[in-house]
Amino acid sequence: MRIESVRFDASGNPTFVVTGGISFFLPLSRVDELAGIVAAMAGDDADAKAPDGCDAKVPDGDDAKALDGADAKALDGADAKALDGADPKGGAGSQGGAGPRAFLERLPGTRLEFSEEDDLYLFLASTDEALKARKKALELCARAEQSSAGLAAKLASRGFSRKTVNAVIRGLKDERILDDERYARVWARGRAERRAAGPALLAAELRSRGQGEGAIRAALEDIDFSRALARATAKEYARMAALWRKKGLELNENFRDSVYRTLKRQGFDPEKIREELKHIDQN
Repeated sequence: MRIESVRFDASGNPTFVVTGGISFFLPLSRVDELAGIVAAMAGDDADAKAPDGCDAKVPDGDDAKALDGADAKALDGADAKALDGADPKGGAGSQGGAGPRAFLERLPGTRLEFSEEDDLYLFLASTDEALKARKKALELCARAEQSSAGLAAKLASRGFSRKTVNAVIRGLKDERILDDERYARVWARGRAERRAAGPALLAAELRSRGQGEGAIRAALEDIDFSRALARATAKEYARMAALWRKKGLELNENFRDSVYRTLKRQGFDPEKIREELKHIDQN
């Protein structure tokens, strides 16, 4: 396949259209890496030199391994000369055929061929996927607080690769856009306010959401469970008392045991439940 055309957004970032109508977005900040891959494909041909001033090193990492040459053809002399003089470091506004835009605009005029296994394709595809995954992740984070495990699952369900998802998650955590401890606090506080839930139940639910013990402890420390238990006990006591009276039943020890069991299922500490029930009986 070949790069058929390139178009630019308002900021000068290019989108490449390759054979088959597949398009890949590339930020200007990564043009040097692209130039390095092109230079590696051009090989050691004297006429196939990298654009003047370009730091034409093959980038480290999975996105820019040295080409094995299985399917990629090196630029011939005429193709390489088409790129000569375009300096990706010269700035988008450079004159005289220099600058990243000039370099990028000349790429479709070459006969540079590559396959889906070659570094040029892998670099364009992985960069484009990472940008799309980050954009979707930011949209989800803007709607509501996210956990790293939950966000990773949402991105994976949208077809992004595990490698890309992991990279996006790491980046967002480094930027503090994604914070599991903050998520656990927000989620646990909201859950405790909406429904009667004690520390044991909240801890179990946070674990089911992929939260670690450190985040869980921090979230539980942020909640006043004595007040939560008092509210839950008063509410459950009144609800069950109405049911028992409607049935003509006495509010005896069996009644208290029933209230106790309900509050225990909600995750409250058994001893504290007994203390709260005793307090209600005395008043």
